[in-house]
Amino acid sequence: MQNKSIQHHVRFDSLLQMAVSNLMFKKLRRILTILGIAIGSGSIFLLISLGLGVQNLVVDQITQGQSVNSIDVNVSNSQLLEINQQVIDDFASINGVEAASGYYTHIGKLDIQGTTAEVVTYGIDKLYIDTSNFILLAGKMIDPSQSDQIAISSSILEALGITDKGSVVGSKVKLQIVQDVSVQDESSESGDITASANSNEQPVDNVIERELTIVGVTDSPGSTETFISPLIFSSGGELDFAGAKVLAMSRDEISGIRHTVESRGFNTSSPVDTLDQVDQFFSVLRIVLVGFGSIGMVIAVLGMINTLTVSLLERTREVALMNAIGARPNDMSRLFILEALVLSLVGVMFGILASRTLGLIVDLLLNYMTRSRGTDFKFTIFSSPFTLVLGTVVSVLVVGFVVSIIPARRAKYINAIEVLRKE
Repeated sequence: MQNKSIQHHVRFDSLLQMAVSNLMFKKLRRILTILGIAIGSGSIFLLISLGLGVQNLVVDQITQGQSVNSIDVNVSNSQLLEINQQVIDDFASINGVEAASGYYTHIGKLDIQGTTAEVVTYGIDKLYIDTSNFILLAGKMIDPSQSDQIAISSSILEALGITDKGSVVGSKVKLQIVQDVSVQDESSESGDITASANSNEQPVDNVIERELTIVGVTDSPGSTETFISPLIFSSGGELDFAGAKVLAMSRDEISGIRHTVESRGFNTSSPVDTLDQVDQFFSVLRIVLVGFGSIGMVIAVLGMINTLTVSLLERTREVALMNAIGARPNDMSRLFILEALVLSLVGVMFGILASRTLGLIVDLLLNYMTRSRGTDFKFTIFSSPFTLVLGTVVSVLVVGFVVSIIPARRAKYINAIEVLRKE
């Protein structure tokens, strides 16, 4: 009767226990390998985290205080198009539009504390305020229903040498606006056919002078802007708006609304344009950052290959003995794969932990420096979402698996009889 050797399947938990215990074999080499993996994976994680954090910071600044669903509408240099209340109502009726309103703008003269400054004056309503990025340094924004209020930019005060922005809140100023208002030509009313054919309306200057109360100071560096109620313009006979704000019901509706508005000859812009440009820029930046971080990962991979190859050479007798006592060749292959995965997992976890710690330290230092300059603005330039953590871990484990294929294959085909005979 012929005897057949029986090979037993080594349980997975036993292989895993052996793989973990083998970390203590040649400790210095294993530590250096884990350190290389930690540096490589940690550098990639840190750089991507930096890119995501800065991108979030930029996006927050762009969208702060305004709706990304808003659309700005204005006319080109063409004199054939006007934005009046009828046009605003037409915008509001477009499918997907939640609300629409117009705003005025004119050059004006502001008399403040005995000094006259030339300013750009906006007549704005609640929709404009809600969808715009107004940063108040003092006071509050105007109430569009009140025609005796005005908000001014900080640049106006700086030009006058006023450093205490809050000191002007509640004070009175005089604002003068010169409007171009069209009126019916008298010659056309008297039946002058020639005059009527040339022009039925003649532009005249209508001067609006109001005493207003400063209710707020906006942060508008380099821009001499003032904001008042649109009622002041409309009561002065202004019929045409300088531009319009259109609020879409959702971001998905923006493209269709803009196409409809632009088909009627108007120009449009939206915060979505800027966000798309930011996304494109940071997508390229992340690729560049990953490229730099991959340099460290390549070094870590080479270290892992060296560790596994040398480990196989040093443990050839051990592998042969395990095969001789009944372990299958596939078990030896699985053992080396598990060792590579354990090395990768320990290394990437240390790398992520070190990167997050460094990121938190940098964020704390930057926020401390910001507060020391008198700015109470909390921010973070590192972002580590769970998807980034999971993606980094999985990527490194895949790399570890690929690196282990050749050593595992060699371990699988070790000839136990030949090795033991040489020993």
